[in-house]
Order: sequence, then structure tokens, then C-alpha cells
Amino acid sequence: MNKQLKLLFILGTRPEAIKLFPLIRYTSRHADYDLTVCNSGQHKDLLDPIIHDLDIQIDYDLGVMTDNQTPVSVGSKLLPLLSKLIDEVNPALVVVQGDTATALYGAMAAYYSKVPVAHIEAGLRTTDKYEPFPEEMNRRIISQIAALHFCPTEKNLNNLTQAGISEQVYVTGNTGLDAVRIIKEGIDKGQFPQALVYKEEEEEEEDKYIVVTMHRRENIGAALAELLDTLIALSEEITSHQFLIITHPNP
Repeated sequence: MNKQLKLLFILGTRPEAIKLFPLIRYTSRHADYDLTVCNSGQHKDLLDPIIHDLDIQIDYDLGVMTDNQTPVSVGSKLLPLLSKLIDEVNPALVVVQGDTATALYGAMAAYYSKVPVAHIEAGLRTTDKYEPFPEEMNRRIISQIAALHFCPTEKNLNNLTQAGISEQVYVTGNTGLDAVRIIKEGIDKGQFPQALVYKEEEEEEEDKYIVVTMHRRENIGAALAELLDTLIALSEEITSHQFLIITHPNP
């Protein structure tokens, strides 16, 4: 019998849970993997319902979230806690996703323990280190640490190549889209709660939507007002679709 590969998934935000869900689902059902999942607790109110609805089994919850937290305050808690956890679990591979504080400090903690890191959604770049802030630098640093780079697109791969990162780089597609497919099929089969379904009263089957999310801190203020004006103008032009704006606790 082959020895199982010991994986440690580290997540802490709603996007990370959604985008890691397909991989967690697959590896947890595969005999070749020994899986541990850590929730840093970077987010709580947004993350807990997703963990529940997608039935993600959490082995460790670090619960670091506090009111008015900053990247510095999150990092000062996460790095020692994750370092201790990695030494305790002793995984063969740490898996992080994207560009959050959880992903950054998970990668750093793994590096300090000399554990290889797999970076999901690697290679995204704007080339402006302050936008998105601090995510642009988070993902650049993770790319310097990671041993395995899984890119959604060829463009992301090219970004890494231009930065001198060319080994163990793969184009795999977007796991966020994998999550959409899995959840849609699961809802049709009754495997996921109806809470995951958006449904308006008197909604017609042929209704089409354009989904909008724009809670980024860079957009707050004049940029947000300009975006809203643009959406109003677009909604008047594109009458075949409804614009569905996702709200967020970010003010």
C-alpha cells in the first residue's frame, strides 16, 4: 500500500474556502491523501456559513479575528500560531490560496519549517504594489516561497515566467469555477442547502444576471461613486440582464 501524502490546507476567508473547496473535497475522498484543514479565523461572519453549507471539515480553528483588525495585527498572531501548527501536523505539503494575510503567513510559516508550499491561483499581478493593497505584494512574496504554482490562465503563467519563476508551474484553470460547477450540480441533486440558491419572487427561468462585487478598500469614496454611476448607465443599456450587487461588511 502506498504511503499517503500528508496535506495541510490553510484558509481563513470566504474566497479561500470557496476556491479551495473543490480540492479539499477531492483529496478528502482520495485514499492517497491524509488531509488536515486549518481555519485561521481571519474572517468569521462571512466564512462560517460557507464552511457549514459546503460541509468543509475543519481540524483546527485559530480564531484570530478581532474588531478593526489590520494586516499587521493579523500577521502578528498568525505567524507564531501557524508555525506551531505546522510543526505539530508535520505535513509533506502546505496548500494556500490567493493573496490574503492567511495565505501569506501560511506560506511564511511553512518556509520557516522547511515545508514545501503549493500556491493555488498563482501568478495574478497588477504590477502596482499598492493596488490591490496589500494583496499584490502578498502574492508576489508567496510566489518566491512556493514550490508548486497552480495558475488559472496562461497569462498568469507568463507573469511568473517574466519574474524568473519557471519550475513546477502549471495552468489548471480557476478553482472558483470548479466550485460553481460542483455546487450547481449538488444543488440539482439536493446535496447542498437551498441557502446557496439565489431566487427572487416571480423570477423567470430565462432571467439573466450580471453579478457585481466592488467592496475593495481602493474603491471606497470617489471611485465607488463613479463605479455606481457606470453601473446605472450600463443597466439602462443592457436591459436583457439584471444587475445583482453583492453587499459586504466593508464600509
